[in-house]
Amino acid sequence: MRSILALLAPAVLFLFPLKWSAGQSLSSNELLKIFIDCEFGCDHDYFKQEMNYVNFMQNRQEADVFLQLTIRRTGGGGREYQLRVEGKNYDTIPVDTLLFFTSPDATDNIRRTEILKNIKRGLLPFMVQTSLIDYIDYDVNFGEMSQTLSNEEVEDPWNFWTFRLRLNAFFRGQEKSRFLDMFSSFSANRTTEEHKFFVSFNYNLEKSSFDLSEDEEFTAKNENSSVNLLYVNSLGDRWSIGFRSRVSTSTFGNIQLGAGLRPALEFNVFPYRQSSQRLFVFRYSIGPSYVNYEEITVFDKLEEWLYEQSVDIEFNQIKDWGDVNIELEYENYLHDWSQLSISINPEISWNLARGLSLNVFGQIGYISNLRNIQKSEIDANDILLQNRQLDTSFEYFSGFGVTYRFGSIFNNVVNPRF
Repeated sequence: MRSILALLAPAVLFLFPLKWSAGQSLSSNELLKIFIDCEFGCDHDYFKQEMNYVNFMQNRQEADVFLQLTIRRTGGGGREYQLRVEGKNYDTIPVDTLLFFTSPDATDNIRRTEILKNIKRGLLPFMVQTSLIDYIDYDVNFGEMSQTLSNEEVEDPWNFWTFRLRLNAFFRGQEKSRFLDMFSSFSANRTTEEHKFFVSFNYNLEKSSFDLSEDEEFTAKNENSSVNLLYVNSLGDRWSIGFRSRVSTSTFGNIQLGAGLRPALEFNVFPYRQSSQRLFVFRYSIGPSYVNYEEITVFDKLEEWLYEQSVDIEFNQIKDWGDVNIELEYENYLHDWSQLSISINPEISWNLARGLSLNVFGQIGYISNLRNIQKSEIDANDILLQNRQLDTSFEYFSGFGVTYRFGSIFNNVVNPRF
């Protein structure tokens, strides 16, 4: 009987919301041990308060069931969730992945409620194989059936267009110094299974003022703006074609006006529908650009046309043991292949052992294609305040973190005091 329930439970739970209750006579050792891997977008305290019939474990290795939640933005501004559920020593229950969505206007409470509901769905096949089967009840309520996105035609008055307007301003000061940081943007996006279109307008201003003496004030300003355009056309499960275009200005980069167009072709080794779990992309782009500089560059140019090509390789894998993300970028000018840049950006999160995890990230790059560096000497104050880009042949950053957790293996208690 229990094996039959285990097979039917996912389908039953997808239709009917559950009412759970756990008797006080059960011991802690009889409760199902679970570990939820969700660093962002999850309210773990809420889960513990609403699910007092399972043991939340500190380490994945101690759990009977491992749940891994990945979150992606949808084209309309909502969120797509994929919940992977895998049991340990449950040969009759296959690994399952639940897919669900929340709308762009969903509140934090709506999101965490939807996540919790699907966690319960994923756990049911395991629950019915424990002593808790005698404490599980459910109601049939077709009026509360969840609606998921499908490939069927949807009546949308906005025709899948979403818009976002953003304005941020930050002020800080003392008696002899003042700082202003302002950022504004507007974007429009339309995403369907076949096409993706995105356009954005951005403006950023950073201004600093210092009173060096009663009669002398030094002011530094870093200003940039841009218009970005992206179009992608899907060509099956693995291929895409499209282009990027950009028009920009930058006092930091010595650019009075820059404009470029880059047609691109992309191939994904895995089907795109698996992108929240694994991604292995090869992308090639090529195209012209025009640049009008504010000051004459080290190449004695005040304006020029350039033709560039680039190759990007990105690999991302999310597994029980952790996740890895590696991106390799190569770019060069066609008129002189020695003027190029190449960089690699690895990031690895690894569960080494019980309670021990390692996170390593960084970037290292070789650069020989900076054609925008101004020829005249840069003021020392601009160098110190990083208001002007300096010539360099390489750049790097790196970091790592180690976490070791020991002590009690249980993580059930919620205490919000202080």
